[in-house]
Amino acid sequence: MFWCLTVLLVSSCEEAEVTDVYNEEPITAEYPCVSDALSCLDSINIEGGSVNFYSSFSLDSLNLVSGAIIVVHGATRNGDDYFNRMISTIKSVGLEDSIMVIAPQFITEYEKVHGKDWYWNTTSWKWGNQSYMNGSQISISSFEVIDHLLSRVANTDKFPNLSKVLITGHSSGSAFTHTFSSTKTSNAFGDLRVDFAVVNNQYFLYPDSNRFLNGALFTPNDCDSYNDWPLGLTHPNPYIESLGKNLASDNLISNRIDYFIGSNDTQINDMSSGCAYEILGEHRLQKTINFNDYLDISFENNLHQYTILQGIGHSSTGMFSSNEFKSYINELF
Repeated sequence: MFWCLTVLLVSSCEEAEVTDVYNEEPITAEYPCVSDALSCLDSINIEGGSVNFYSSFSLDSLNLVSGAIIVVHGATRNGDDYFNRMISTIKSVGLEDSIMVIAPQFITEYEKVHGKDWYWNTTSWKWGNQSYMNGSQISISSFEVIDHLLSRVANTDKFPNLSKVLITGHSSGSAFTHTFSSTKTSNAFGDLRVDFAVVNNQYFLYPDSNRFLNGALFTPNDCDSYNDWPLGLTHPNPYIESLGKNLASDNLISNRIDYFIGSNDTQINDMSSGCAYEILGEHRLQKTINFNDYLDISFENNLHQYTILQGIGHSSTGMFSSNEFKSYINELF
């Protein structure tokens, strides 16, 4: 079912031609698209290649939405599911007509549909690393995908009222969100206010060589490469190298970032990825608390804060549908 929003007698509901990413033929869709993800599939061209995304509003038509949420999928790369979950969340608080939801789809080689599709391996996308090269020996960072989406929604000719964007993700999507936050200064992209919500994360980017465990700061001396990207800024990827490690560190410290962690997200069976990960904490709940305690001790004026959601484990549905997260969305927009 599609809805129209009228503000000051100017309708924001339009028919728009979008690309059918499977057949490469224009189709007509109405917005907001909130019925199911497949109806809301589109693609964006970047450096001669394409990336699919789901969106509740067209990026090519004039619209009066006031904000946007970019939600990044987890390790299974199920952007459609994350789109549907976020649509359910904003519908529950009555914001589906004023907040655009966008869910990018990062794929591997085996999920390609067209030769021009950009693709990564199963983990490189979540660190902002480069895609595999195309025939012209060009590659792009997965961070560039979000930059291009931000550029589109920052177009005031298309979105004159849009001023705020939330970037969020769960699990591997939260790792992407956390590392991506280091690329933006003062929570801004042009004239957009950009906020970050990191949900049930197990990977944290530390802006210096210290870590925090068992109530104290320490510098590891028996864990090789513990400070390498994406857990630190040693040997950064090309995107961060171009940005500058000092600026990335400053951005991460000074940006406002909100963390949401389930009180039951305490499983440890998938936490043993080597000492660089183990020194962050035993499980996701502890890792989140440790990182925020580290910031409070090392950078007392930081704007990071965390919320523990009682009774919820490692569940994107449980986290995004929680009253706490809904209240956060309402306050933000």
